[in-house]
Amino acid sequence: MKTMHRILFADSLFWLSRPILKLMDIRFERAVVRRKGIRWCLDLRESIDLSLFFTGTFEPDVTLSYQKILRPGDRVLDIGANFGAHTLRFAQAVGPTGHVVAFEPTRYALDRLRQNLALNPEFSSQVEVQFSFLGRTPSAEIPKAVSSSFRLASFSESEERNPKDFGFAKSTEGAASTTLDLFTAGLPGRPENAMDFVKLDVDGNETEVIAGASSTLKSLRPVFLVEIAPGHFEDQPERFHSWVSGILSQGYRVYDLKFQSLTAESIALWKGTPLGAYSNVWMVPEEKIWSFTERARS
Repeated sequence: MKTMHRILFADSLFWLSRPILKLMDIRFERAVVRRKGIRWCLDLRESIDLSLFFTGTFEPDVTLSYQKILRPGDRVLDIGANFGAHTLRFAQAVGPTGHVVAFEPTRYALDRLRQNLALNPEFSSQVEVQFSFLGRTPSAEIPKAVSSSFRLASFSESEERNPKDFGFAKSTEGAASTTLDLFTAGLPGRPENAMDFVKLDVDGNETEVIAGASSTLKSLRPVFLVEIAPGHFEDQPERFHSWVSGILSQGYRVYDLKFQSLTAESIALWKGTPLGAYSNVWMVPEEKIWSFTERARS
């Protein structure tokens, strides 16, 4: 399903359920709920929040996939964390011996992420929040705004959507500029048999993140869970091929969310996802394929 169709579906769902929500005295702009063991402060005018409210998860296929893979003690770098829809699920999966680092460059989403973490103090020692933009160099210029709101159509008449991701841009003022290499260079060791994971979902800025991650790819060798969205790169497809090839060229293989092997070529991933839609795939270092598939089977 294309992204805009998802938003329109969520909009229809909201209006169908609005009378019931009113009867339940639920505030649309601030609904505090518990879903699958995690407390959330949700804005039901946002499509991601609405999904969490009704189903308990955002991107259930993605969530089910990483819940089969993650183990206590693992470390997850959540790049493009937004308000924590996956961050808190990661923390739940890796347990108190694991560690999650959430990178978010917009104050709008960052404040909401911290609010959700405050509702779940059991994760306070596991989750580290980085108000930063990951680029190709530490001094790289940060975009003034990036998409971090995906408001329902009925509540966005006065705002202009990004035509590529159908989101609304929010300010990055105050965010630090750094690189993935600079951050991972300071990471401590991890427990034996634990693995490092990177969830990468940055709405077209993947090229910059991976350009600043060459040492991470060569030394840390994390397993990646990445969003494939060719629509972000429709005007400059070479930028898409640059970041995908930047990972694959370091001895990575590609798997879908059901752990089926895919062709490890950027052009195959480009053609496999229609413009305006997105998909998620795993990218796994060759030397970790056995461990990865063993986890998937267990």
